[in-house]
Amino acid sequence: MDLDRLLSEEVPCERVPELLRRARASLPGPDSSKLRQAVALSNLSQAHLAAYRCTGEVSHWEDSVDAARQALGLVPEGRAERRTLSGNLAGCLSYGRAVGDQEEAIELWQETMRGLREGSTQHAELLGRIGQAHVALHELRHRPEDLERGLDHLERALGSARLPDVERAPLTMGLAAALLERCRRVSGDPADAVRAVDLLEELERTDGASTVVGLADALAVNLEAARQEVVRTGADPAALDTVPEPAAGESGTRLLPGLASSGLPAQLAATRSAMSMALSGRLSEADRAIALADRHLGDMAPDDPSRAPMLCDAAHHLLARAHHRRRAQPQLADQDVREALDGAREAHRVAVGVHVAGAAVMLAQCLTQRYAETADRSARDLDEAIGLLEGVLRSPGRRPDIVPPARHRYAEALLLRGIRDGSAEDFTRALELRATDAERLRKGTPKRAFAEAGLAQMLHIRAASTGSSDDWAEASNRSRQVVRTLAAITPTTALDAARTWADRAWEGHRPREAAEAYGWLLQLLHRVAITQTTRADKETVLVEAATAGQRAAPVHTAAGRFQDAAVVLETARAVILAESLDRERFAVGTLRTARPDLAARYERAMLRLEQATQAYDEAGA
Repeated sequence: MDLDRLLSEEVPCERVPELLRRARASLPGPDSSKLRQAVALSNLSQAHLAAYRCTGEVSHWEDSVDAARQALGLVPEGRAERRTLSGNLAGCLSYGRAVGDQEEAIELWQETMRGLREGSTQHAELLGRIGQAHVALHELRHRPEDLERGLDHLERALGSARLPDVERAPLTMGLAAALLERCRRVSGDPADAVRAVDLLEELERTDGASTVVGLADALAVNLEAARQEVVRTGADPAALDTVPEPAAGESGTRLLPGLASSGLPAQLAATRSAMSMALSGRLSEADRAIALADRHLGDMAPDDPSRAPMLCDAAHHLLARAHHRRRAQPQLADQDVREALDGAREAHRVAVGVHVAGAAVMLAQCLTQRYAETADRSARDLDEAIGLLEGVLRSPGRRPDIVPPARHRYAEALLLRGIRDGSAEDFTRALELRATDAERLRKGTPKRAFAEAGLAQMLHIRAASTGSSDDWAEASNRSRQVVRTLAAITPTTALDAARTWADRAWEGHRPREAAEAYGWLLQLLHRVAITQTTRADKETVLVEAATAGQRAAPVHTAAGRFQDAAVVLETARAVILAESLDRERFAVGTLRTARPDLAARYERAMLRLEQATQAYDEAGA
């Protein structure tokens, strides 16, 4: 099968390595024409994107974007081919999870759309893609204007008679999902939920979902969600019918909106979409995501090899949920780790081909985390993890993209074995691995900062084990540098680094270093609490801001900074008070619009209460 045919079809995941090999082999030499080089790079970009869809490995997505960007740079302005290459780069960027990726994709598609006749097929398709990107932007930064722009573009795209059926069905699903999001998060208008039900029922009646592989399986769950939202908002119950069950022999697989045409196998698409909720840190959505993944896995045969990547995804995010639960709910966190380990063992059992190494790395991660964090650990966990990782790293046929995570977990396991056995050799080897991996990344980038955060954590562990002042100084210097870098890039991630630094320094009886780390932690918590006003788990941030102040006060006291101890306590209280006042202002503002009579009565009552309090204080004085 030639490369062009491979790229034009929906490639099964087992064929993706062949697709990548052919795309790399087809790259021409530097003496060939720039147009030929651009076409070959564009093909390579699409091959990497197919690999990303199947494996979820971010390195494939990054390589896809790099190749598409190089291809576009080879074609001068004004050439007709540039429009196609610009659209390819936008398509790659649209899979990114950063605001900048979606914004650049929108700009490229808008540039591609200039000069096209309004109402043409290509114009309608681009309107739909821009609409989906605006909705993705709303999911990332929770701005209502992004959602409104997305709805506008989707409506315009679906209003075009030239839009192909293969595009119409997934865009209809996307429009329905955006309407539900506006109903839930922005407007609260039941009409949005009713409209979503109407759109999906029309799609069901016309059998429009059958135009895209796997999309029909998504219809029932989306329709069910829309009907439940109608019930929640108290709209007309006549819009509700019984959700049809899958027919005998039909797959029970369910997809989430926006991923039905992504090219992933149906179950894997649903699981990856659901797992992305866990990455956001919102535990309620993580619970729902993991339950949904379990449901999809239950629909598959026990020995189906395609379960392996899904099981690995589920295990990865169970570990992430355990991390979030560790402080407040340690028993539930331990249970998550056990479930992740069971799933990783099953993935390692059923995996075949390119997925064997990935399953081995995930199993090693689960074993390491059980050893490091839970009460039911054993020395065998660590030894088994190290054996698995050494096998992956020594395998001559391993995938290149599996090496970095395998080295990362291997360093972690070596460090833990060094602590267990008192082995300086393991300590040194683990730190060398992390330092080498960090130095390979470009300075000032998030990847470099994350790698150095892991190295700083290892240095703190070594310092706690050896008690050496030099080790403590090196660990603190590294942590300081990491927190400063991450604070400018992503404050929420910098929180973890600052929290680890503060806790390690205080546990190591280093009050001055702990006081500095807590200063960073409180500063970042306040920044997140103030700026991320729409975060679903803002309550968690506010509670931590208050409790961190209570933890920081004795640290400052031990360091002899008595004034600072008082300041952090008062600052923590001020954050909670400011949030309460802000919510009160918002509530009163809403009430003024909805019920001005009640708002006036409330304000009169508050004025009398304030006057009475003032009179009482003056009498007491």
